[in-house]
Amino acid sequence: MAREGKVKVGGIMANTGLTTVNIHSLPDRPGVVGTVLHAMGKRSN
Repeated sequence: MAREGKVKVGGIMANTGLTTVNIHSLPDRPGVVGTVLHAMGKRSN
């Protein structure tokens, strides 16, 4: 994903076995959300 600007992420909540993440202001294009979530998953390891 090309860096067109910062992605706004807010409302992160964690509980045992449950996580909620709200992502705001992403471009409406196929694959964008998958790219962001994939990057977040790689960072969590």
